Amino acid sequence: MASDTNYNEKQIPEMIFELSDISIKERLIKNTKRGNPALLFTPFAGFDSFFSNQKTFFGNIEKNTFKLTLNRSFFPLPYFIEGSLSKVNDFETEIIYELKPMRLVIWLTSIARFISIIVFLIIISLLPDLKSQLVVSVLYISYFIALPAYMFNFNKKNLKKEFLKILN
Repeated sequence: MASDTNYNEKQIPEMIFELSDISIKERLIKNTKRGNPALLFTPFAGFDSFFSNQKTFFGNIEKNTFKLTLNRSFFPLPYFIEGSLSKVNDFETEIIYELKPMRLVIWLTSIARFISIIVFLIIISLLPDLKSQLVVSVLYISYFIALPAYMFNFNKKNLKKEFLKILN
């Protein structure tokens, strides 16, 4: 059972778990495929899906620190959880963690959106009538702007939820 000792959006959450540090580390290792979380955004990440495993997270777990993201090859999350474990006593462990953006991924996503806007404007200029332009505009806005923004926010919350589920 975990208790929030400090939960403020501007501060890093600190949680005390009624488990030993060894038990928490075993849970993390059992549910994590080892590797650098940033590598999920490389062109080679798609190959990994053919050899996929059922582990929830992808990342690194060291002696007292960890860096994890959700284990997804096709639609990876541009956020990761970075944190540390510290033993309070034999039966309690404090975990301090923070959700951080993968800056390169967010930058690349921004460039892709900019390019898609240019392509969109070219396509719109080639369409003959206003009705076609309106249909394409609605599809573009929903698919390239609204959906990714919603998915990023939803998956960011899901990352935290999955992390806490593993530890409880």
